[in-house]
Amino acid sequence: MEFLMDAAGRGDVDTMQQVLEVTAENVDQVIAPFNTSALYVAAANGEVNAVIVLLKGQVEITFKDDLQ
Repeated sequence: MEFLMDAAGRGDVDTMQQVLEVTAENVDQVIAPFNTSALYVAAANGEVNAVIVLLKGQVEITFKDDLQ
């Protein structure tokens, strides 16, 4: 699921949509070391379109990472 997180950080919505079509069940996966999610990475990088794609993919919006 690192592909999704990397794509979210770059705002690469085409890649994100392809990944979500294949593995939508992992949309809420978190990655070490801070247990951040793709939604967090997209938002932190100001990638509004990536955030929209994730929200449409039913991403968990109440998740708290280790930074909170």
